[in-house]
Amino acid sequence: SYTLWASGPRHEGRLCGSWLHSNECLRDMSKFILDNFFASKIRVKLLKFLFRNYPTGFAMSELAKRTREPLDAVQKELALLRKIGAVIKQ
Repeated sequence: SYTLWASGPRHEGRLCGSWLHSNECLRDMSKFILDNFFASKIRVKLLKFLFRNYPTGFAMSELAKRTREPLDAVQKELALLRKIGAVIKQ
């Protein structure tokens, strides 16, 4: 099942030491996250759904059903959200 990952920010695939890791870390993370989060309507729907239902996890098929989006599109967006550290697969 998939849920939000709320443990802290990541930079270059690793967890930052703190929320104020470094100016470079925060700048790189912010640009990467903003560029990737809001480029897709499906991604926004998934994030809104997961935020509204946090901390409950959902199977990929259930997310597709609940957001009324095609399973293959949901799968693609979840892969990207996992890559940037926004969601985790439990």
